[in-house]
Amino acid sequence: MADTLVSAETLATQFLSTHEFYVNEGGLDKKVNGQQMLDAFGDSLANQSTADQAVTAATLTYLTGSLISVPAAKLRVGTIFIWRLSLSKTAAGIAARAFHVRVGTLGTTADAAVLTFTQTSLPTAVADDGYIEIVATVRGPLSASCIMQGQHRLMHNGNTAGLAAVPVHVLKATSAAFNATTASLKVGLTVTTGASEALTFQQVNGEAKNL
Repeated sequence: MADTLVSAETLATQFLSTHEFYVNEGGLDKKVNGQQMLDAFGDSLANQSTADQAVTAATLTYLTGSLISVPAAKLRVGTIFIWRLSLSKTAAGIAARAFHVRVGTLGTTADAAVLTFTQTSLPTAVADDGYIEIVATVRGPLSASCIMQGQHRLMHNGNTAGLAAVPVHVLKATSAAFNATTASLKVGLTVTTGASEALTFQQVNGEAKNL
């Protein structure tokens, strides 16, 4: 069979995990597939909301755009999940809210809350706009005893009123153990607002690195 220039081949419509490539291993011709390449080098995934999401007060709600489906290669030690939230608050509501990082196979509020960030600087009865960033890092081990370390940071226009009584509100949490070996894991974010608090999320951006 005659050699063919790569430039002469028909372009694939998309890159798939089943695609194969030639490699040289210690002088021997072998092949790897797309999934092996992703496993070796890691990849990034993202999700995002495309419309406002109003959250009912004191109701556990899964944030649209926050869900990341873990690839077949599963989690890695050092996998990082980042959520960036743009939100607004009406003048109602002065009780604590909580955000939860959920891991499971459903992608719903029924998945386990492995990290919980409960606000300690309470909101006040003032309308406000803010930005929240939540970061969770997989520490391992990659077993049924896996741990995540997380941080929540809130910044808002109200300074000492509105979404919190301090200008910048930082929370840290270490997860309970969860099973990182489960196939088809989904990782996402839920929120439970305090009584009467009406939040609207204008943007929810979820990102995972080193998957």
